[in-house]
Amino acid sequence: MKHTFRCIVSHLAPGATVELSPPDTHHLIRVARRSIGDDIEVIDADGRLWRAQIVDLGPPARVQVAQAPTPAPPSVPVRLWVGLADYGRLDTLVEKATELGVQAIMLISSARVRRTPDPAAFTSRRARMVRVAEAAAKQSGRALIPAIGGIVAFVDMVAAEPSGTRVLVDPRGTVGLGDTLRHCAGPVELIIGPDAGFDPGELEVAAAAGIRIARMGDAVLRTETAAITALVLAADAVGMLGT
Repeated sequence: MKHTFRCIVSHLAPGATVELSPPDTHHLIRVARRSIGDDIEVIDADGRLWRAQIVDLGPPARVQVAQAPTPAPPSVPVRLWVGLADYGRLDTLVEKATELGVQAIMLISSARVRRTPDPAAFTSRRARMVRVAEAAAKQSGRALIPAIGGIVAFVDMVAAEPSGTRVLVDPRGTVGLGDTLRHCAGPVELIIGPDAGFDPGELEVAAAAGIRIARMGDAVLRTETAAITALVLAADAVGMLGT
């Protein structure tokens, strides 16, 4: 059985015939080896998932989309704030968080981060993370791709207007993350530190700003492992794990 080929098309209308990009055309023909008449799925700019049928291999390939979108897995009402880590590990985090349905991923520069890249140098790296998210969305059938933010200083993150209940994950928390999340009403912002964690002063600043401090077991987890685990707990808490 062939896997479902998915691609992203910026603009489409019900029943329209649209062209695929050169990279998607190449992948469709040379890698996925699809033929005229085969069915694929298309994600539009509004995050809707559409069934489509190949009508011309081109290049560029052309597909005719259905008259209405099909149901796609819903996103999880969670935004991740994550301490800076090695780029390869951040790519892994972006990939897995996208598969799980996170709404946004923002990076934090804090006291124990080993190195904060120059904003200009980070631009190309952020573009790569966006591509990783797009590929993960295609693979998993997620119609919505998480927003990938730039690097924000810890104090600016604390001062930012929250989009939901903010929970910082740290071994020094006095309550468990699972219990904390189950008592949160509405969207959640999860805050995960770098490998070395947050320093005591940062925890004091966060607590003073009303951010909840919760712990997640006794093991010391790397940043991407902690973030993915916390996201799974959050998805479970809001009843969206495996739906």
